[in-house]
Amino acid sequence: MMSLLLAPTTSLLTPNNKDIITPNNLTQQHFYTSKTLASKALRLRNLLTSPRLEFIMEAHNGLSAKIVEETGFDGVWASGLTMSASLGVRDNNEASWTQVLEVLEFMADRTHVPILVDGDTGYGNFNNARRLIRKLESRGIAGVCLEDKVFPKTNSFIDGENQPLADIHEFCGKIAACKDTQSDPNFNVVARIEALITGWGMDEALRRADAYRKAGADAILIHSKNSNADEILEFCRLWENQLPVVIVPTKYWNTPTEEFRKAGVSLIIWANHNLRSSIIAMKDTCSKIHENESLIPVEKAIAPVSEVFRLQDADELKDAEKTYLNQPILEETVRYFVKPQEFHELLSTKGTDFYAGVPDSLLANFCSYVQQELPKENHVITANEGSAIATAAGHYLATGKIPCVYLQNSGLGNAVNPLLSLVDKKLYQIPMLVMVGWRGQPGRRDEPQHLRMGEITPEFFKTMGIPYEILPDFPEGAEKTIENAYSYMNKEKAPYGLLIPRATFADYPPPPAEPSLSDIHREEAISIVTRHVENNAAFVSTTGFASRELFEIREQNEEGHGRDFLTIGSMGHASAIGLGLANGQPNRPVYCLDGDGSLIMHMGSLVTAGQSGLSNFKHVVLNNGVHDSVGGQPTGLGDVPVTAMAQSCGYKTTLSVDKLEDLAGAVRELANSEGPAMLEVKLALGTRSNLGRPTSSPATNKADFMEFMKKN
Repeated sequence: MMSLLLAPTTSLLTPNNKDIITPNNLTQQHFYTSKTLASKALRLRNLLTSPRLEFIMEAHNGLSAKIVEETGFDGVWASGLTMSASLGVRDNNEASWTQVLEVLEFMADRTHVPILVDGDTGYGNFNNARRLIRKLESRGIAGVCLEDKVFPKTNSFIDGENQPLADIHEFCGKIAACKDTQSDPNFNVVARIEALITGWGMDEALRRADAYRKAGADAILIHSKNSNADEILEFCRLWENQLPVVIVPTKYWNTPTEEFRKAGVSLIIWANHNLRSSIIAMKDTCSKIHENESLIPVEKAIAPVSEVFRLQDADELKDAEKTYLNQPILEETVRYFVKPQEFHELLSTKGTDFYAGVPDSLLANFCSYVQQELPKENHVITANEGSAIATAAGHYLATGKIPCVYLQNSGLGNAVNPLLSLVDKKLYQIPMLVMVGWRGQPGRRDEPQHLRMGEITPEFFKTMGIPYEILPDFPEGAEKTIENAYSYMNKEKAPYGLLIPRATFADYPPPPAEPSLSDIHREEAISIVTRHVENNAAFVSTTGFASRELFEIREQNEEGHGRDFLTIGSMGHASAIGLGLANGQPNRPVYCLDGDGSLIMHMGSLVTAGQSGLSNFKHVVLNNGVHDSVGGQPTGLGDVPVTAMAQSCGYKTTLSVDKLEDLAGAVRELANSEGPAMLEVKLALGTRSNLGRPTSSPATNKADFMEFMKKN
C-alpha cells in the first residue's frame, strides 16, 4: 500500500535508510569531486514512497540548507514564503523565478540531500512551468510542488478563502507538461491542493486529487489552514493511498505526529520554522546590542565566527589551495615516474606497514618492491581481491594502522562485497588505501576485456561512495595525493581509492624467479593436450597467456578457432564456464585449460565441479606456481597437492604430471576417464617474448564457438 505525503517539512533519507547516502557519509572533498550514490531526485522519490513517515525541513538559503542537512534531515523544503521573506519581499511572486533559481543554486551546491522546491503556481501557464522544470533540473533540484491557484499567487494563509483556484483541466495540463519535460525519470512533481483552504470542500479536494493523479503527479500535498487536523485526516481516509500524501502542519502543529503516521501520510514538511526562529534570534540580538551599546550581553549566546567559517567550509579551500596553488615548475620534456621505494616510504610515514592484494601488470614494479623488501608478515598476496580487502580489514582491527590494498580494476567486482558490507563507514568504518591499476583507461589503447571496466572505473568508485584520486606520475604530485588520502581516511575512517594509470611507477627489478616445477613449458603442454583429445571436444581457456598461446597454436596448425572459448577476462571463472558447457551438452567432452592463479581465485568452483557428477568435464590445471602474466609473483599453489584437493571435492579421476615424456599418455588417460576429472601439469616458468594476441574479436570468437557447439 502506498503511503501519503505531508507538506509541512522536507526530509532526506537518514542513516537509517541504509541504501541511501547521508550528509555524514561524505566529506566536502567528495562533494566537490564526485556525485553522490543515487540521484537526488531518486532519493526524494524514495522518501515519498517510503513505507514509513518521512520528514523534510525548511531552508531559505545555502547556509540554512547546510544546517538542515547537518542536523540529519534527509531532505530540504525550499519554501517560497521563507525565500521571499529572506529577500525582503512579499510571498506574492514578487521575487521572480530567476531570483528564486539563484537562491536554489546556492542551496543545492551546499547540500547532498534532495531539495523539494515550493514552485508556487509554476510562474504562469504550462509553458512557464515546463521551462521552470528544465531550469530546476539543471541546478540539481529533486522535485517541485505546484499549487492549483492562479498566477500571481498570494500566500494561502492570507485571505485564503477569497483566492481563486486554477481551472482543473488547465492545472492537469500543467502537470502533464512538467512530467513530459523532465529529463530525469525520478524528478518529482507534487500537486498541491488548495480546495480546503478556499472553502470548496472535501469533495472538490478529492476530485482534484484524482484528476492530478491521472495527469501524472507523483504525490499529493493536501493543505489546510485549520488549527486541528481533522480535515487532513479525513482526506487521507477517503483518498486511500492512491498516491503518496504530503502535509504541512504549520497551522495544526499541536496534532501528535503519530496521528499522521496512522493515517498513512508519507511526508511531513516543516515549512517555515527556520526562518521564524531566526527572526526571534535576530530581533533579540539586535535589541540587546542596541540597548547596551555593547557585545557583552550577546557574545556567549551566539555562534562563534569559527562556526560560520566551518559552515562555509573554509578548510576545504585551504586544502585545495595546498593542492592546486604553488605547484613546482616541471620540465615538460622530462618524463617523471614515482619510484616504488619512495612511494612505500611515503606511506610508511603515514603509519602504513601492511600490504595485501592481487598482482597487476600496471602495479608490477610496486608489487616487485613490496614482495622483495617487506617481511612476509607485512605483505600477503591473496587469492582474490575480496580476500585482500578482508585481510587488510583484519590487520586494521588488530593494529589500528591503515593498510594498503592493491589490485587491478577488473577485480573491483570481487572487492565490492567487503568494501560495501564490511569496511564501509555505515558499518565497521575501516580505513584503507585501495590502489587500483587502471586498465582500459579511456584514451589509452588496451585489450578488449579491459575497455568497459576502464570506462566505468571512476563511476564505480563514485557509486560506492569511495572518494578517489588519480595518482600523479611525479613525486610532488604523489605526495599531495597521499596527504589528501590519509587526511580523509584518518578523519572519516573509510577507504580511499588511488587510480594508477599505465607507466606511473619507475622500474624496479623483478623478484628472483621461483624454482620451476618441471621442464614443461605451458605452450607445449597446451599443444599436446589439444592433439590427444576427442575430435568433438570443446575447450575453455583461462585468462592470461594460456588463451593467447592456444590461439597461436590453432593459427600455426591452421585448425581454426571454433572449438575454443577464450576467457580473456573474468579471471577465476574459466572452470565454471566449462562446467556450464558440460552441463549444457553432456555428450560432448569439455576441457578447461585453467591456471593456478585462476584456480585459487575462486577455488570453491572445485567443490561445485566435483559434486556435479558431469562425466564429460575435464579440468586441466597448468600450474607454474606464479602469476606469470602480471609479474611472476607466487600464487602459493606450487607446493599444494592440487589433485588431492580435487579428489576430496569429488573429482573421480585425478592425475599429475611434471615430465614432458609423460604428458601425452596422461592426456589420453584423462580423455578415457570418467569425469569430473583433473590433470595437473606442473610447468616451467616463462613465456616466449614474441607471443601474440588473438586477432579476432570476442564477438567473433563467441559466434564461431557457438556454431561449433551446434555440431555433433
